Amino acid sequence: MKMKNVVKLMILSLALFITQQGFAQSTQKGEHMISVNLGAVIPVTSIDYYGTDIDYGKTGFGLGAQYQYFLTDNFALGAELDQNWFGQKEQYGVEFEGRTSNFLLTGRINLMNRDAFRFYLPMGIGVARMREDIDEYHIYDTGLTWNIGLGIETAIAGNPDKLNIGLEAKFNQAYWNKDDIDEDLNYISVMFKLSRRF
Repeated sequence: MKMKNVVKLMILSLALFITQQGFAQSTQKGEHMISVNLGAVIPVTSIDYYGTDIDYGKTGFGLGAQYQYFLTDNFALGAELDQNWFGQKEQYGVEFEGRTSNFLLTGRINLMNRDAFRFYLPMGIGVARMREDIDEYHIYDTGLTWNIGLGIETAIAGNPDKLNIGLEAKFNQAYWNKDDIDEDLNYISVMFKLSRRF
């Protein structure tokens, strides 16, 4: 997926938000939220492998699940498990393809909590299991990962306090330190989000 297609997808998503008839009721202290995410992951840096710059892959897709508990009306903590598959890319006559599995402790700060659209800052820190396929050769590593971003959500019409849809864009970083790779793996994730509060 090209970057311009990702941007078009984001614009279309925002247009769909605007047409929703629901109203995003404010989150409340003591609420629980379960979410599922699906979207695009876009690598933004290459990694140095034995003195050669290689891409981790090209734009791919990711999915995940998250649980959060609101400690206050505007602040929640929780956990997330996600998987990202980057597209296959040929370089130097060799096929490269990367993926990451992440387990994160997450946080969320609501910026606007009483409007039709709720804006918030998602963040997380945890452990990433990284894999790079180079033709038939596989490299693995486990390292620290973190992310931060911006999200928007609104209620689905007719069910304002239970079901919400949203869009999250996050900068993600994971750290390789194995097999002569000593690099930060940076990528952007743009995810559709479906959440239920209870």
